[in-house]
Amino acid sequence: MSRRIKAIRGGGFASLRQVLAGLMSLVTAILLSRLLGPSDFAIYAICLALTVSLAPVSRMGMNAWLMSREKEPEEQHFNVALGGMLLFSLAVALLAAGALPQLEKFSNVPGLLWPGIFTVALLPIEILSLPAMTRLERDLDYARVMRISLWGQFFGQSSGVALAYLGLGIWGPLIGWLIRSAYTGFACWLAVQRFPRIQWNAPLFAEILRFGFGYTVSTALNSSRTLIVLSVVGQWFGKEAVGIMGLAFRVAEFITPLRAVASRIIVPVLAPVSGTKRLMNVAQQKVSAIEILATIPLAVCGLALYSVSMDFLLGESWVDSLIVLPWILAGKILAVPHAAAFSALNLKGHFRATITITALGLVFAISMIWALGNTYGLEGAAAASLAFWLPSLMLHWVARQRLGFVWNHYAQLWAWAGVAACLSLRFGPALMVFSLLSILFTWREIASVSGEVWKAIQK
Repeated sequence: MSRRIKAIRGGGFASLRQVLAGLMSLVTAILLSRLLGPSDFAIYAICLALTVSLAPVSRMGMNAWLMSREKEPEEQHFNVALGGMLLFSLAVALLAAGALPQLEKFSNVPGLLWPGIFTVALLPIEILSLPAMTRLERDLDYARVMRISLWGQFFGQSSGVALAYLGLGIWGPLIGWLIRSAYTGFACWLAVQRFPRIQWNAPLFAEILRFGFGYTVSTALNSSRTLIVLSVVGQWFGKEAVGIMGLAFRVAEFITPLRAVASRIIVPVLAPVSGTKRLMNVAQQKVSAIEILATIPLAVCGLALYSVSMDFLLGESWVDSLIVLPWILAGKILAVPHAAAFSALNLKGHFRATITITALGLVFAISMIWALGNTYGLEGAAAASLAFWLPSLMLHWVARQRLGFVWNHYAQLWAWAGVAACLSLRFGPALMVFSLLSILFTWREIASVSGEVWKAIQK
């Protein structure tokens, strides 16, 4: 089987995993929101954002170095990388624990300290599975990755909800997180039929670190957006607003489950042909087109279903989430056509560009939250999430200049059609007409992309 066909089949399994994981997580979020309420859910949302922000720093780009090597990494490479990641994860956990009192004070989320300390203490446990998971992903064995991830998620989230129901409150989902991390680590190493080993090699460690430093700063800035937004919202609007915004972010992630597939597949597929611009362009165009076409109907249908069932599922205390969710979804959809550019620039070592643009984007977004939040309240702060589209657009322009990326006009049009469809549920059906016309006038291109995917699956 060719690597291209393996990549497409692996993409299918990765997509299925994202869909099933999103459904499980959505059910979990709804149940936890009812059990915890907006106030305690704010702590849970900050803890989730904290993990997402600190994970790249604790890995220091070492798993990405293993993934992006053109040649198959040797056993020593995996052992040295595991030792380095454990070392950095311990250091990050200690530093983050020391900074948590300030984060608690700044974000206006009292009660964050000890749950936050428990959360950062899980970082080294989550690291243990990465070398084994990287082996599976380099082989594009997403079927096995899907089984391990979904079972781990099921055990962890079901345990968390059960413990919260029994009265443990915020500690329920955090203990479930521990169960999930432990199971995933054990199952991954069992799948590759190896035991985790730590080895030291100073020259090799320095080589990995040279790649990992730039990669880490770039991805950490990009991953910290949710944490920064929630902290700023808490500073200006209070703890319950953090819970409402946090739930909206979680729902947006759940009903756009294919958002992460492009970055996960483009790295292992492009690494062996990293010097071939034509193949990179073809992969980028196909990934962005397929991803946006899959994301829009899921996002629109999910948003409509959430709007209809919110009162019954969550209650009146969460009604403001209906106001902010369309804006957050719109911002995520706008970034989809450019998702591959960020991964490809990091893969090729253009860290200065990704770091600079991402940092400028964060400053711009915070300024927009302040400006729109002062005028329009929480909805204005949510609308400011559209500002993250600007750095995504700039990253795509840099990738076009340096890597020869092609501007996919159809993906751009479909993204704006998705934005119009989401906002039509807030501002009326006129925007939905624009969305439907955009899809109607490009039906030939949609049929072409869908047909090529179907033929590849049949092969």
